[in-house]
Amino acid sequence: MRKVNKLAPEFYFKIMEVLVKPLANRKELKTFIHLPAEIHKNHKFSKESLRDRILNERGWELFGEKVRRQDLLCMGKFVSSAKARGITIADDHHKLFPIPQTEITANPLCEQNPGY
Repeated sequence: MRKVNKLAPEFYFKIMEVLVKPLANRKELKTFIHLPAEIHKNHKFSKESLRDRILNERGWELFGEKVRRQDLLCMGKFVSSAKARGITIADDHHKLFPIPQTEITANPLCEQNPGY
């Protein structure tokens, strides 16, 4: 997922559609989202909270696509997310997969990733 520093005003409506998905009525949604300035003034959205909400939405929308691990790694939340789910043995070395022994045997310059 690419990090974006500035968003064009026309993208605010699309982003807020995702963030306030529980509002089923489109008319309600349009009254809730009036201007980008009001969004920031009334709802205190930050760049980080927007990224978190997009990451959560991608988790729901792309559930079967097997991209969750890559998204969490890209956003630096892989280990913290695992620990939040109760996986106490999660560590930084889990960010990398172990290199198969056949590859290490075939290439003497190849070293196993730390922790494996």
